[in-house]
Amino acid sequence: MSLIPGLKRPFRRVVHGPTIAEDVDAEIAFHLEMRAEQLAAAGLAPAVARAEALKQFGNLDAFTNDCRVISRQRERDMRRFDLMDALRQDLRYAARQLRRSPGFTAVAILLLALGIGATSAIFSVVSALLLRPLPYAHPEQLAMLAEYSARDESAKDGMTTSYANFLDWHAQATSFEGMAVVQEWSPSLSGNGEPERIKAALVYPEMFRVFDARPMLGRGFLPEEAAEGSEIRVVLSHGFWQRRFGGDRAIVGKTIILNARARTVVGVLPAGFRAPPPLDGDLWGNLPFDPSDDCRTCRHLRVFARVKPTVPPARVRAELGAIAARLEAAYPKENAFTRIAFVPLRERVVGRLREPLWLLLGAASLVLLIACANLSNLLIARGVARAREFAIRTALGANRARAVRQLLTESVLLAAVGGAAGLALALLTTRWLAAVGPQAVRAGEVGVDWRVIAFSAALTLVTGLAFGMVPALKAATTDVHEFLKEGARGSTSGGGARLRGALVVSQLAIALTLLVGASLLIKSFARLQRVDPGLRPAGVLTLTISLPSASYPTPESRSAFFTRLIERAEALPGVRSAAATTNIPLSGNMDRVGFGVEGQTYTSDADMPTAERYIVTPGYFATLGIALKSGRLLTPDDRVGRAHVMVVDDALERQLWPGESAVGKRIRGAAGGDSIVSTVVGVVGHVRHYGLEVESGGQLYVPFLARPSSYSNVLVRTAGDPLALASAVRREVRALDPNLPIFDVTSMEQFLDASVAGRRFIMGLLGAFAGVAIVMAAVGLYGVVAYAVSQRTREIGLRMALGAQRSDVTRMVVREGVVLTAVGVAVGLAAATASTRLMASLLYGVSATDPLVMAGVPALLFAVALLATWLPARRAARVDPMVALRSE
Repeated sequence: MSLIPGLKRPFRRVVHGPTIAEDVDAEIAFHLEMRAEQLAAAGLAPAVARAEALKQFGNLDAFTNDCRVISRQRERDMRRFDLMDALRQDLRYAARQLRRSPGFTAVAILLLALGIGATSAIFSVVSALLLRPLPYAHPEQLAMLAEYSARDESAKDGMTTSYANFLDWHAQATSFEGMAVVQEWSPSLSGNGEPERIKAALVYPEMFRVFDARPMLGRGFLPEEAAEGSEIRVVLSHGFWQRRFGGDRAIVGKTIILNARARTVVGVLPAGFRAPPPLDGDLWGNLPFDPSDDCRTCRHLRVFARVKPTVPPARVRAELGAIAARLEAAYPKENAFTRIAFVPLRERVVGRLREPLWLLLGAASLVLLIACANLSNLLIARGVARAREFAIRTALGANRARAVRQLLTESVLLAAVGGAAGLALALLTTRWLAAVGPQAVRAGEVGVDWRVIAFSAALTLVTGLAFGMVPALKAATTDVHEFLKEGARGSTSGGGARLRGALVVSQLAIALTLLVGASLLIKSFARLQRVDPGLRPAGVLTLTISLPSASYPTPESRSAFFTRLIERAEALPGVRSAAATTNIPLSGNMDRVGFGVEGQTYTSDADMPTAERYIVTPGYFATLGIALKSGRLLTPDDRVGRAHVMVVDDALERQLWPGESAVGKRIRGAAGGDSIVSTVVGVVGHVRHYGLEVESGGQLYVPFLARPSSYSNVLVRTAGDPLALASAVRREVRALDPNLPIFDVTSMEQFLDASVAGRRFIMGLLGAFAGVAIVMAAVGLYGVVAYAVSQRTREIGLRMALGAQRSDVTRMVVREGVVLTAVGVAVGLAAATASTRLMASLLYGVSATDPLVMAGVPALLFAVALLATWLPARRAARVDPMVALRSE
């Protein structure tokens, strides 16, 4: 019972949604009554309690405002509750609808899984290589520096410099926090278990400061350890420390045996540190200055640098340009036309994959668009079947917004299931991509992380709204009176037919665009495969050996080892020939030298010709199948102490002595110092050492026995599987020196495959996307024509009852499909002509508007479309007129 007459509890009115003014009055009454009851419970008489409550609520204005805020919050809570309740109802209803149509649901989920899965998988590669920050502190400050000639800017790709020029850069540049030069190093570890070749690098002491790498044990390198005569010390990677030394925390200060020499361990890097190539490896050593490194034209080192955070790239490039100009003026002979390239590390790591990856992401997105168009067509057809349902609901008072919300809920729920399946497919696909992709993809730690999951979730939501919006709006505009008529069953509007036709046209256009791009890449790859590399890679085994200088200090000892090894290898069953060389073709290694031609004068070193130099044993040409053009090949008599000779290729012959034979000509400096003059004794065919698509320069071959190297590659030609011979060759090496590790055991065919791996990767994925797209487009066309036939059954029956032949009906249906295909092909050709120009850099020997491709792909699409149209046309021609008219 209320203590204050006339005041009633407001609950019933609040639940039924009173106005704010009514609710405020109820709140005042309610709180006055509650306060009076509290005072009465405290022992006051009812009248006194009532008077005290009225007194305490004397400031009714403030109290009224508080009540108004409370009332509004209640209204918001009730609306939120109503919305969540309605959403739950929509979800339950949508789930029931999808369960009632298992065939439609399965097809829709498959389409979505393919589209979302493909797009998410490619995005994972794009994220790993292009979007994810490099694993270093402030990676935007990291860059690489290199020398190149102003007369040949393509040489920037080499990204190398000389030690002498690096020291000048380091001393004169003010825009950098740190700068380090790097030399690749492959020492042999012995004395602690099985001998092993170590992937390592010799670095300038500032290297760890450049990458902000702080050793977890010990220290890095000191500045004085770059001075001439300094002992080489080493810092271990965390993984190598764990694998080889069992995580021994007392390793700092101990020595390990590298190339038969004791080297002191001064530090161990943390587990999370990964250096970019060629810095990544098992350990690092300090690089002491060598007086022989004063050669400014000996460009074989890489330079990494960290730019100061406040210095913009334009200022860095201006400063490097000024330094290059000063060095050119100070050393005009060695540094003529020499410039300094400044390349952000991200750009260098990604290399040439940026454009192809964005192309693949766009292609995957187009496949998803086709899937969305297909689903929209399916939902529109399904919506026609459900139009009577929504018409009845509208007639009973339901608003159109509720119908739109219901259909969008079904679309988003369907997309969510398809997105989950697509994410699972993306997880499997990324593992496959990481296993078979080119080196940059395999090294990029491609996988499904939070970025890919967030992208897939957003893509799923957008996809659900994209393919569901048009059918939902179509259903919302349903004419209630039209669909409540008994005769409206099976009718369809002209607007709906036009919309479905437009969706099919878009699918065909997208499919044609993708198919044209894939066809161009396939034709380009086929052209590339027909390029003659200048050698026969089949059946050739390759491996690398590094002789420690302590055990093989003289040229004679190194020459004797490789001579004996080649003899033993050639004696193995099935071996036809064997050889040694400093550089393997197609491996990416290079040794370019400048030289002079006898009888010609040069004003500077920059005017002298250059060529790729390869130091080889006599059996090199026979082992690789390089053809002799004129003169003779190298022989075992071309060794230390004999007359200096060399072999050149026909490209260098044409460059230096056009119209003449190179045999008998003399070259100065290519085989060693400027005083060494070599006579050309033979000319061989040109070899594409950098890849099938790269036009490399002239080549010259110096006798290995005259300049034996401690780091060499062994080549063995066999009649069978070359990799099956690896264990036998390994035994022969062990018989000569049990402490020598063998590494990089592979075959020449694998080198050749690796040189085209990037193109094969892009071509394969784009071809797969194009195949899926054309199948989806054909299914979409078939679905639209088949649906149109089902809706026109009565019309077809009337036509046939009035004398139309089966062939007439077939032509009528096929004609409609051909019209849609023709429009789609026209739109697709226009889009393909514009888009393929963007991929011109990915093509080899093929025009972006190749006539054969531009004619053949539309013909193929027409053939597929005719098949997709003919199937429902054949069914339409078999309609029984009596059955069709009776069913209506």
